[in-house]
Order: sequence, then C-alpha cells, then structure tokens
Amino acid sequence: MRPSHFLLTSLAMVAAVPGGEWHPPNLTTESAKDLLLETGTCCAALSQALGAMVSYPGQHSFESSVASYWSVLERELSPSCVVTPNEKSDVSRAVFILRIGDEVFPGQCNFAVRSGGHTPFAGSANIESGTTIDLTKLRPIDVSADRTSNFEVVLASGEIVNANATSHPDLWRALKGGSNNFGIVTSLTMRTFPQGDFWGGFLVIDIAAIEQQFAAFEALLGNPDYDPYASLIFTLFWDAPTDVWATSYSMHYTKPMENPPAFRNFTSLPQLYGTMRTSNLTDFALELAVTNPSDHRDLFVTATCRNSAEMMAAIYRISQTIVAPLRSVPNIKLSISMQPQPAFLSRKSASTGGNAFGLNDEDEDLFNVLLTITWDRAEDDALVYRQARSLLDQLEAAARDLGVDHPYIYLNYAGPWQLDAIVAGYGAESVERLRETSRKYDPRGVFQRQVPGGFKLGI
Repeated sequence: MRPSHFLLTSLAMVAAVPGGEWHPPNLTTESAKDLLLETGTCCAALSQALGAMVSYPGQHSFESSVASYWSVLERELSPSCVVTPNEKSDVSRAVFILRIGDEVFPGQCNFAVRSGGHTPFAGSANIESGTTIDLTKLRPIDVSADRTSNFEVVLASGEIVNANATSHPDLWRALKGGSNNFGIVTSLTMRTFPQGDFWGGFLVIDIAAIEQQFAAFEALLGNPDYDPYASLIFTLFWDAPTDVWATSYSMHYTKPMENPPAFRNFTSLPQLYGTMRTSNLTDFALELAVTNPSDHRDLFVTATCRNSAEMMAAIYRISQTIVAPLRSVPNIKLSISMQPQPAFLSRKSASTGGNAFGLNDEDEDLFNVLLTITWDRAEDDALVYRQARSLLDQLEAAARDLGVDHPYIYLNYAGPWQLDAIVAGYGAESVERLRETSRKYDPRGVFQRQVPGGFKLGI
C-alpha cells in the first residue's frame, strides 16, 4: 500500500506560522476558539468546519457507524457526534478543533479513534458523550512502486507528518507497538511481496490425542530451524450444552506444498474433520472470518508463555475448572487459542528498525494464549468477567510455578483490566522511549488525556 493521492494535496494545504503554532488552512487558534464559543460545543464547531462529515444520533450515518462495531459492547456507547473524514486533511482539522476545544471547554471535548473497530471492550474505539472519529472511509489501497515502509500521521497539533526510517524515526519506531499514544495514522505504506496459492485450511483432531497435540506444538515451535512458511492457530473449544471440549487448527503453509514436514506431527494424528486444500489468500481469510461472527458481547484476555507442552496442558486443566458456572449463560461460547511466536520473528524485527514491544533481542520461543468468550445478555457480564479473570490469574500462577511466564502482553488481545500490564511488559527502557516520544510529539498530552480509549503510557 502507499499513501493515497490526497497526500500531496494535504501537505500543500497545511500552514505553519513562522515562530508560532501550526494550524490548518483558514483556521487559527483564535478563530477556532471563536468558533467554539459561538457554537457552544465541540461537536457544533466540528459541524461548522466539516459539514456533513459530522453526524448525530438519529441520523443514518451516525447510526450506521455505531452499528458497525464488531462487539455489541462497543455499540452500546453513544457518542455526542461521529466525524467520518473523507481525507487526512479532515482528520487534521478535527483534531485541531478538539484540542483547542479542550482549552475552551475543559473535559468536554474527549474523543475516540475508530479504525477497524474490532477490539471488543467498551471504550476501546468508541466513546460515551464525546466525539468518535471514524476512519472507515480512509482506506484506498494501492501497490507502491518502491515497496518501502512509512506511516502518515496526524499529530495532536493537527499537523500531518511522515514517519519512517529517515523522517521522524523515533515516531516511526514508537508507532510499531505504541498504539494510539502519538497521533492518528491516516495512511500506512507497507512492504509487500507476491503471494500465490498455498496450502491450508481447518483441521479437527480427536481430543483423545490431546497430549500428543501439545507435544507436536512444542516441537514445532522449538525447532531451531523453524519453517517460516508454517503458521497455525491451535484452539481448544468448549461446548457449553454438552460440557465437551474439542481441538481444532487453523493451519497454513504459504507455499503450494501439500502436508509439509512442519505439520506432519499434527496431520498424522486421528482427524475428525478437515478442509485442508491448496487455495488463495481470500478464500482462507473468508473461511477464518466465519469463526468470528459479530452481534455478540465479546471479551478477549491474553497472556504470553515460554514454549512448553506442560504449560499447555496446565492451561487446559485450568480452563476446565472455570467453565462450570458459565453453563447457565445462554448462547455462551468459549475458546482458548495458542499461537507460536518463534524467536526468529523478534530477531527479524530488530534487523528492520525494531519495535516498541521490548522484544527486539528476544531469543526465546514464546506462544500467545488468547481466551475468547462471546455471550448475549448484559446481566451475564459480571459472571463472564469474573471467570475470565480467574482463568488468567490461575494461568499466570501456573506459568510462574513452571518457570515459563513472560511479561509481554499482545495489546490487540488484551482484556480491559490488562492495559497497565501491557506497558509494564514492554520493559522500562522501551516505555521511557515511548514516553519521550509522546512528550515530543504531543507536549500537551492530547492523546493521553482526551483519548481515554486504548492503553496509555501513564505520562
């Protein structure tokens, strides 16, 4: 992908006052304050500046935006208005007005930033009685000629900058894991490579062979010559009505090689069902999407462990102990997924500029654990959250006992009470760099104070 054709237009439109504060065209700090005082609210001022891009409860574009979140928990929030920018210069004007608005109406101009809207917990990408900036229209996709890497970012000032290995490299590195603490990414240029057909699909293996499955996972992840074309997600599913557990795999090998050696420890086990085939990326993506339906209340909780079949067995045992009280919850679905995180991935990241995760020199093979729960009724929220926290507490204790615990927490899968732990897991050195970068590009702390969603650096 490359920045859209709006990039040059946007950069040409921004204005800077020599020796003074940056501001968008035709909008100074004083004129923004006047607009806010004249209209009386941030939403009203945004309407004056952005017209029909700002919508309110009862309007089709507002209701459509709120209804499109993956999780019902996010849909239950009602912002005062939704801004749906058409291009990055619209994002710039919106952020500028909201920042000035907090000076005029302290505490009344908070906002959320929504991109895909897939994080499930309430407030992660939506806001109650504030402004939600919905970026869903900013998604042109083009193949860049040079295939280099770049973030285009709207800063807290409203200024649009490019962050890459040579321009704002500190911001570029911080954005690789630093989440929404620095600005709003309006365009992302990524390295790409051609991907032809490859082998993969779903595989259900008899739960009776569960110990062999754990051993196969440990062997795959611990192979010093880990095959970089091999990817899998191992999932334990619980069926509440029958209280029966099952295992399945989303398994892919990104070459058109049927049953490659990397997977034979799994494919040699007794199979109950499978869709393994050679096909294309779109086909496989659609197949995986079916396992993640919307229109439910959803919770993610996550942890990271060092490679260990013994730990995987402990996770299974703990999971069985926490589900009994959940059988009374209508339409509940619970799964535990484990995904390999081989050491070579961290080493590869270090060679391409590093990241904010504190994993750049990681020399251990890790695996990610994801608890996913879906349910329907608000009255079951407390029970679901309580059992999820119990599972995580027991999981972390077991990992410590076995000596396989690890502080890293994958933020995209984190539960709402894990946000502080994400920062701690990055390590003190990485966190201090992130804080320095935040203070540099957002000295007023707009994305710390006015954007409550996501995890914060605690500045």
